[in-house]
Amino acid sequence: MSLSGRRIGALTKKDLQDSLKNRTILISLLLPLAASVLFSVLDASQVPQSFTFAVWEQDTEVADFIESHAANIHVQPLQSLEEGRREVERGRIDALLAVESEDTVTLHVDASRPVRYYALTDMVRRLLDEYFRASPGYFLDVEAVTEHGVGQSLLPIWMTLTMTMIGVMVVSGGFAEERESGSMDFILTSPMNLWEVLLGKCLFGVILTFITMVLMLVLNGVMGFGIGVIVQVLLIVLVGAVAFTALGILVGTVAHSQSTARALGTVLYLPLLFPALIHDLSPFTERLASWVPTYYVFRSLEQLLYHRSGGLQLLMDAGLLAITAMLLLIFGYVFLRRVVFHARR
Repeated sequence: MSLSGRRIGALTKKDLQDSLKNRTILISLLLPLAASVLFSVLDASQVPQSFTFAVWEQDTEVADFIESHAANIHVQPLQSLEEGRREVERGRIDALLAVESEDTVTLHVDASRPVRYYALTDMVRRLLDEYFRASPGYFLDVEAVTEHGVGQSLLPIWMTLTMTMIGVMVVSGGFAEERESGSMDFILTSPMNLWEVLLGKCLFGVILTFITMVLMLVLNGVMGFGIGVIVQVLLIVLVGAVAFTALGILVGTVAHSQSTARALGTVLYLPLLFPALIHDLSPFTERLASWVPTYYVFRSLEQLLYHRSGGLQLLMDAGLLAITAMLLLIFGYVFLRRVVFHARR
């Protein structure tokens, strides 16, 4: 069997052009991308703003410390604790910091504006850590070893969610739609063999996933992590994209229509994602998650984006994903061959 790169590339190009004209696909890709950008905006380091809030304290000097260490925070004079609470409720100040003692601090924040809420909460927490760290009377010293903003903390989830969606929803629906419309019959009666069709469809899904993931990484400021981390992230994206695209092709081959493919994709979507996202709840959930490919994608992305290191575990996860992708492609070939055989009878 000989494979033609030119025919595979032509099929991939056709699918990419069709996807740009399909509003459903574009919306499916843009929604998680926009959501990831939204949460990245919530990072305090990414949102330079000025804030006004009051400090109520007794035997501490937190107000003076904050004013001397944070140029974008204006501390407003406060007559009483109740007055400060009312000012926050009315939206006249952003927050009230109540320091009852060196080990009891309460922050009342106006949560009506989420961007300012997350940025101010993070900033005040950092300032309090710095202030109480130097105080011998502060018995609880909390120091974050790995600390991330809201956007980057959720980025592995968004990436796993989007990669899974492209495979089991977008690719499967497009494949089934071609079968339903009859355009797949023209492709199969062309000089292309079945492996060229599968590889062309797989390449389409991988390119679509890669473009979306790279945009997500760029918009969330991950490109500054270093070339080593980026290469490892893209490796996981590559093998994960092949695995999920192969699964989508298999679903599209089994389904008799686009609606059936969408329904099967929806049924598969939650079981693929849910175990991976709750894997750390108990040993049982971790064993359950180990049976789905999303777990290895999610675990690797967390390790890379949180700790910026992969190691042997990353290579093992990539290997398991690669084996899963090959098995799914073989199953897809077998089912597609059966479809072609029955169609020609």
